[in-house]
This record gives sequence, structure tokens and C-alpha cells, in this order.
Amino acid sequence: MPLSVILLGGLRELTALAVEDGRPVRDVAEPAIDASIALLGPRS
Repeated sequence: MPLSVILLGGLRELTALAVEDGRPVRDVAEPAIDASIALLGPRS
């Protein structure tokens, strides 16, 4: 459970930064995926 909280908090912050900068949320999709894989590990 703690990893999921960390992941969701990070994704929320990444999204907030994009919105505050006036960028589309879709711009954070690739960094969000990269961060998620780095935190949780690749699928086997």
C-alpha cells in the first residue's frame, strides 16, 4: 500500500505542475509511465 500512495502522490504533483504551467495534462503521460515503471518495476 505505501508504494501506491507514493505513486499516486507523485502523479498528482506531476499533473499539477503541468496544469500550473499551462501545459496539457497529456504532456505528462510519458514521464508518468516512466516513473511508474521505475517505482513498481517492469511487467514480467
